[in-house]
Amino acid sequence: AACGSDSIAALPPGTSSGTPSGPTLPVPATLWSPPAGSTPLQGSYLYVDMDASFTPGVTYPRTIVATLLDFTVLARDGTLTISASDSAASLVVHGVFATMLGHLQLDEGYYDGLREAANANPLRGSLDVMLNTRACTSVTGWFVVDHSFYFNGRLTALDLRFEQRCPGFTAPMHGKLHWTENLT
Repeated sequence: AACGSDSIAALPPGTSSGTPSGPTLPVPATLWSPPAGSTPLQGSYLYVDMDASFTPGVTYPRTIVATLLDFTVLARDGTLTISASDSAASLVVHGVFATMLGHLQLDEGYYDGLREAANANPLRGSLDVMLNTRACTSVTGWFVVDHSFYFNGRLTALDLRFEQRCPGFTAPMHGKLHWTENLT
């Protein structure tokens, strides 16, 4: 559903007006992807690479392979929430990715110029990824939905990549989620 004039009038100061058009397609080919051969060939996983000083004691890159107890993906009203735990590394990753105002699902494409939800332009979307409950302030970044599949309005498969930059860290956090709902 497109947003109406009442929604635009209620936008935070400094937010540009206009109807959100959706993510950019085609996706720029120069965006980060995990190195070839660094992710599993099958099954759901979350691959994360970043500056290790953000989570001392955790070695990166790290791939968390999904199990029922430590991996959740929830899509609702244009917002994707993921949570993945790696007990061997004492690492918990929690991410929230939101599409732009007026879109009820994550469409395939490039979402750029993003900030954390509290400071986001609702016409662009937002992202916020925390590691071990440690969040950063003044987040900037992007995410790409390379593939999404909805069945009867319910997300059942997703490939998503992201980059999040935090002040004080020279290298950005990168990640890739490959997820398929276990329908058994």
